[in-house]
Amino acid sequence: MRKVRILLFIIFISPIISMAQATPRDGVKALLTWLDVGKIPDESQCYEGEGYVITKIDYRCFEKHLAKIEKTKIFSKVYLASLRNEVIEKNKQIEKQKYADALEADRYTLSQDPPTGKELMVGLPAALVTTNRNKATVILKITKPYKHSIKYLLDLEDGVWRISAIQQHEP
Repeated sequence: MRKVRILLFIIFISPIISMAQATPRDGVKALLTWLDVGKIPDESQCYEGEGYVITKIDYRCFEKHLAKIEKTKIFSKVYLASLRNEVIEKNKQIEKQKYADALEADRYTLSQDPPTGKELMVGLPAALVTTNRNKATVILKITKPYKHSIKYLLDLEDGVWRISAIQQHEP
């Protein structure tokens, strides 16, 4: 009988406890840890051009890039779809005017001189977190190496908070 109770606990109660432990702050922490490890795939390898101008997109490269990002399980389906749509729009721009604008800042920190994951992590405990059912916002304010605020929007997918958008936060 004791074995049955333990088995039932493992099957039914344990997943509920682990889901309850997942917070929006955990989703942002996963991103910051990933940034600090330095295994971020280089999206710029999928584009040809000079400086902040793109003249050609290598779709095969981009799909591999997207698959690597998806494997991290840090980003929501909405975020991954927005990246695909962004590339489609860039391609339309290239067809129309022979070029498209490249990113002028790091995609995950919205900075031309991105802070390290450790520098970002310092602000995480004090981050402003708001939730509304399966949506959340985490506003991360950092002061070093410079003052900077980032708004991370998250969606709850399969019991895990995943990044769905990254925006500049203007207080």
